[in-house]
Amino acid sequence: TPDLAAILCPLLESAGYRIVLQDTRGVGYGCAIAAKVDAVVASGFHPFENTIMGRGIVWAVVRIGVKEILFTTTHLESFIKGSPVGGQQYDGV
Repeated sequence: TPDLAAILCPLLESAGYRIVLQDTRGVGYGCAIAAKVDAVVASGFHPFENTIMGRGIVWAVVRIGVKEILFTTTHLESFIKGSPVGGQQYDGV
Protein backbone atom coordinates (compact mmCIF):
# COMPACT_ATOMS: atom_id res chain seq x y z
CA THR A 1 0.00 0.00 0.00
CA PRO A 2 1.19 3.58 -0.42
CA ASP A 3 1.12 4.07 3.37
CA LEU A 4 3.36 1.04 3.91
CA ALA A 5 5.71 2.11 1.10
CA ALA A 6 6.03 5.57 2.66
CA ILE A 7 7.36 3.98 5.86
CA LEU A 8 9.22 0.94 4.52
CA CYS A 9 11.02 2.39 1.49
CA PRO A 10 13.02 5.05 3.39
CA LEU A 11 14.06 2.43 5.96
CA LEU A 12 15.19 -0.01 3.27
CA GLU A 13 16.98 2.72 1.32
CA SER A 14 18.82 3.84 4.47
CA ALA A 15 20.01 0.22 4.84
CA GLY A 16 21.44 0.27 1.30
CA TYR A 17 18.59 -1.31 -0.67
CA ARG A 18 17.47 -0.12 -4.11
CA ILE A 19 13.68 -0.12 -4.47
CA VAL A 20 11.48 -0.72 -7.53
CA LEU A 21 7.75 -0.14 -6.93
CA GLN A 22 4.64 -0.87 -8.93
CA ASP A 23 2.57 2.26 -9.55
CA THR A 24 -0.35 1.80 -7.17
CA ARG A 25 -2.53 4.69 -8.37
CA GLY A 26 -6.02 3.35 -8.94
CA VAL A 27 -5.13 -0.05 -7.43
CA GLY A 28 -4.31 0.76 -3.81
CA TYR A 29 -1.56 -1.84 -3.43
CA GLY A 30 1.12 -3.52 -5.49
CA CYS A 31 4.41 -5.38 -5.65
CA ALA A 32 7.96 -4.18 -5.11
CA ILE A 33 11.54 -5.37 -5.39
CA ALA A 34 14.11 -4.42 -2.74
CA ALA A 35 17.66 -5.50 -3.49
CA LYS A 36 21.15 -4.68 -2.21
CA VAL A 37 22.84 -4.13 -5.56
CA ASP A 38 25.29 -1.72 -7.16
CA ALA A 39 22.67 -0.25 -9.51
CA VAL A 40 19.23 -0.72 -11.03
CA VAL A 41 19.93 -0.67 -14.77
CA ALA A 42 16.30 -0.82 -15.93
CA SER A 43 12.94 -1.59 -14.35
CA GLY A 44 9.25 -1.60 -15.03
CA PHE A 45 5.83 -3.12 -14.63
CA HIS A 46 4.14 -5.37 -17.18
CA PRO A 47 0.40 -5.72 -16.45
CA PHE A 48 -1.41 -8.98 -17.09
CA GLU A 49 -3.68 -8.70 -20.10
CA ASN A 50 -6.68 -10.15 -18.27
CA THR A 51 -6.28 -8.62 -14.81
CA ILE A 52 -9.28 -7.26 -12.99
CA MET A 53 -7.20 -6.43 -9.89
CA GLY A 54 -4.34 -4.39 -11.41
CA ARG A 55 -1.90 -7.30 -11.24
CA GLY A 56 1.19 -7.90 -13.33
CA ILE A 57 4.94 -8.46 -13.15
CA VAL A 58 7.37 -6.00 -11.54
CA TRP A 59 10.86 -6.42 -13.01
CA ALA A 60 14.31 -4.97 -12.52
CA VAL A 61 17.62 -5.52 -14.27
CA VAL A 62 20.28 -4.90 -11.63
CA ARG A 63 24.05 -4.72 -11.65
CA ILE A 64 26.14 -6.56 -9.09
CA GLY A 65 29.81 -6.08 -9.86
CA VAL A 66 30.14 -6.71 -13.60
CA LYS A 67 27.05 -8.96 -13.84
CA GLU A 68 23.53 -7.90 -14.76
CA ILE A 69 20.68 -9.96 -13.31
CA LEU A 70 16.93 -9.83 -13.99
CA PHE A 71 14.68 -9.99 -10.92
CA THR A 72 10.90 -10.33 -11.18
CA THR A 73 8.00 -10.65 -8.79
CA THR A 74 4.23 -10.81 -9.04
CA HIS A 75 1.05 -11.21 -7.05
CA LEU A 76 -1.33 -13.36 -9.04
CA GLU A 77 -5.05 -12.74 -9.34
CA SER A 78 -7.26 -14.15 -6.59
CA PHE A 79 -9.45 -16.98 -7.70
CA ILE A 80 -13.07 -16.03 -8.22
CA LYS A 81 -15.47 -18.96 -8.32
CA GLY A 82 -16.20 -19.81 -11.96
CA SER A 83 -13.52 -17.46 -13.33
CA PRO A 84 -10.56 -18.90 -15.27
CA VAL A 85 -8.44 -15.73 -14.89
CA GLY A 86 -6.26 -16.91 -11.98
CA GLY A 87 -5.53 -20.24 -13.65
CA GLN A 88 -4.66 -18.52 -16.93
CA GLN A 89 -2.13 -16.34 -15.10
CA TYR A 90 -0.53 -19.38 -13.44
CA ASP A 91 -0.22 -20.99 -16.87
CA GLY A 92 1.50 -17.89 -18.24
CA VAL A 93 4.14 -17.58 -15.50
